[in-house]
Amino acid sequence: GGTPGGGGESESVVVVTADTANSTTTLANATGATFNALADSTYIIEVFVLWNSSATTVGIRISATASGSPTVHAGSFITNAANGTPDSSSYNANDVVVTTSDSPFTTNNLGILHAILRTGANASTWQLRFAAETTGTITIRAGTTIRFRKVL
Repeated sequence: GGTPGGGGESESVVVVTADTANSTTTLANATGATFNALADSTYIIEVFVLWNSSATTVGIRISATASGSPTVHAGSFITNAANGTPDSSSYNANDVVVTTSDSPFTTNNLGILHAILRTGANASTWQLRFAAETTGTITIRAGTTIRFRKVL
């Protein structure tokens, strides 16, 4: 057997090192959950989102933004509701709020965001954003991990 040839793809990883809390329903940046993207490029993005909730009745709102007028920015967020059933939502533009119904637990909740970003003529900064779904507090946890690859 031979070794497969390199396709030019290489994965980069960002691990969030500090918690960020938000006790409003207004989107806020998750500190450290960001990366820079080159102009005229396509990226596939996967985020393992860890969060705490002040109560299982307080769901998380997830979104992302990318500067520089990207031509495509779309994603899907998948997690479980409080009763353990799958719950998912999608977005197709910057800062479109994706909301889950409730948090499965008050600590160490996990959701996965899959996204694609196609930058235009300008470089971009991609940023994970979040808020509480309703009255309460959501905290993005240290350990939240972004994996991204430039594929074109």
